Amino acid sequence: ENPRSTKPCASNQHRKDILCCPISHEMASSSSAPAPDTNEMYEEGVAAFKAKDYTKAAELLSEVVENLAALHGDLAPECADAYFQYGRALLMEVEEKEEQ
Repeated sequence: ENPRSTKPCASNQHRKDILCCPISHEMASSSSAPAPDTNEMYEEGVAAFKAKDYTKAAELLSEVVENLAALHGDLAPECADAYFQYGRALLMEVEEKEEQ
């Protein structure tokens, strides 16, 4: 299955217009799944983004991207959602600073 599918996450924790998270759903049963702390950091990063704490979200999601890239390689599909969420956090962080 394509990890970048647009199906809503089964947990309904994510907005339906955002890509489904391959970390928590598709990789959880994989033998090369990221460490639990990577999953926790991802969830914390997404929560920080939703709380509009973009700096914290970017910091957490940066670590997630690094961990996943080390595990799967920089361009692996398993990294796509983490890169996407990290990019969103960086964009919002910059836009927020420009408004000040």
